[in-house]
Amino acid sequence: MRNKNSVLAIASILLTACGGGGGSSGGNETKDPDNSAGGSAISQLEISTGTLTKAAASLDLIQYPAELGVLSISAPNLLGSANEKLISCNGDTHYDPKTITIEASRLTQKKWSNGDQITIDFPSDCQLPGLYYPVSGRMTMTIAMAGSSSEKISHAEYHIDTSQLSQTYTDDANNTYTINLDGRLTANIDVDGTGKTTLQMSSDSAQPFTLANYYRLENYNYSGSWNEQDAKYSITTNARIALLADNKYVDIKTNNPITGQIGEQPSTGSISITGKNNTYLNLVSDSNGMVNVIGKGSDFLFSIAEN
Repeated sequence: MRNKNSVLAIASILLTACGGGGGSSGGNETKDPDNSAGGSAISQLEISTGTLTKAAASLDLIQYPAELGVLSISAPNLLGSANEKLISCNGDTHYDPKTITIEASRLTQKKWSNGDQITIDFPSDCQLPGLYYPVSGRMTMTIAMAGSSSEKISHAEYHIDTSQLSQTYTDDANNTYTINLDGRLTANIDVDGTGKTTLQMSSDSAQPFTLANYYRLENYNYSGSWNEQDAKYSITTNARIALLADNKYVDIKTNNPITGQIGEQPSTGSISITGKNNTYLNLVSDSNGMVNVIGKGSDFLFSIAEN
């Protein structure tokens, strides 16, 4: 769900609407992450005023593999027959002093084949358009199944490794922290003859996507499509987010696909964060570019709109 406004910003509005108080984002966790699991079984989080921001931050986390995956699957075609390509962090055509370096290690010169590797090096504090916090480090992807042995790839399976990536977070007291991202994703891309691109992604159960020892993405599935003919996109994403320091989890589910015009806010679709005892946050997009947030917690009930 590629919104211009972060869900964390919406959570801040929610806290104001609810009377404020409690909770923190993943990067501002106060508990010791080294003692996260505590050796006991994980249980579902009950959403309340005190845990609201943690629940909302889980939706922000789910955007990381989506944004990184979209960048990864575009890398081979950005490279073409070249072995190196520089692109800006901010994703637009204006000058940006910070650049991402994409490099290819090919088994066959100027062509893509199974076993080829691509490394994507991010400079320090690279702010990608769809992510709330900047990233640094390296992401590696391996082509497991190339549908064509040419400069362009129309169908392929990739294995993506983010174990060398990190995130920079600055808290309210202006203290800066570096938090490791770690995980493996499997991505499948298909480009048909009509200009429609489809991306399917899932997490590796043996090495799920993890934000330090704070959040872990489990049972992650993502499905996105982009059509050049009508300039429309459609996205569905589902996952369980484990809040490791609290030994809790919330479930994220797309109730209706998130759809809209490419480059614009969603115009339809809804996604929910559910917790214990039927507590939830529902985010519903409308045709006016608004996100309607409906929340039911153990100590609140509200409905607000944010553009």
